[in-house]
This record gives sequence, C-alpha cells and structure tokens, in this order.
Amino acid sequence: MSKKRLTVIIVLAALTAATLAFIWGNSVLGREASASQSSGIYETVAKPVFDAVLGEDKVTHNDFRKMTHFCEFMLLGLEACALVAAIKTPLFFKKDYLKILPYGFYVAFIDETIQVFSGRGAEIKDVWLDFSGYVCALFLSFVVFVITERIKARKSEKSAEKTCGGAEEGLKPDSGAEGGGTEK
Repeated sequence: MSKKRLTVIIVLAALTAATLAFIWGNSVLGREASASQSSGIYETVAKPVFDAVLGEDKVTHNDFRKMTHFCEFMLLGLEACALVAAIKTPLFFKKDYLKILPYGFYVAFIDETIQVFSGRGAEIKDVWLDFSGYVCALFLSFVVFVITERIKARKSEKSAEKTCGGAEEGLKPDSGAEGGGTEK
C-alpha cells in the first residue's frame, strides 16, 4: 500500500470518527441544551438564509433540526463510501454498497438510544430520517461510481480501438500500391 493511499485512509477514518463523535455527542446533550444550541445556529445563520430564499417563516426551527440530522447522516454516508473505496481500491465493487448499508441504520439506532438516556426520548421516525440521509449518500455515491466506471470503460475501449485499428491499418493493402489501383 502506498504512503499516499494510507494517508487518505487515515484522513477519511478520522473524518468519519469526527462525524460520529459529532452526531453522538449532540445526542448526549439534554433537551434544553440541544434546543439552545440548534436555536442559536438557526436564528443567526439558517433562518435569514431560508427567509431570503424561500420567504418569511417557511422553514421552522423543527424543520431545520430534521434537515440537519438528514445532512449529518448524508455526510456520514459519503465518508463511509469514500473510506471503503479507499481501503478496497481497486477492488471496490457495486456490491460493497450493500455491505455498508446497515451501518447507517446502526448509527441512527444508537443515536436515538443515546437520546433516551439523555432525557430527550427517542423517536422511530428520527431513526428513519437519519437512515434516509445515509441511504441518499450511498445512492449519490453509487451513481458517481457507475458513471466513472462507464467513463473508464469507454476510455479503455477507445484505447483498444486505436491500438487495434492502427495495427489493422498497417495490414491493409494500399489502394494505390501495386496491384491494388489503376495505373495511368
């Protein structure tokens, strides 16, 4: 394994661990602390943007919280795909997406379980919302994977055609050469 690839794997593993720590760390917060933290971000950053783009009060604080959960898990899914691809390169296949799919559910389930112990309570719809973000990331990553694989296959075909085409042309008789053309 090259030093560059090992570095990529370590960086992706650290980013994935940081995302997990962020997700689960926020779940440890009590109801008031969590609401206060997200309310501050909502009021100072998100609400002005949503109001400017969508119109006044179209996105509530609760909507914002649900969107952020979806996005956190989407980020986790992208990191998981990138990490597994980096580890398995060049042996990353389409079936590997199915192998990492359950981990998103496990993380979401653990996330909601942590909230039970922090006094916030767990909701099954939050597990599904979080898992949906993860699945969305896997789907987007899969689409990019399929597109890049097709591009590589086309380049490989064109390269093979040039190589074979050039060799075949050298074997074809020249129409103007002896016996192949008309003499004037």
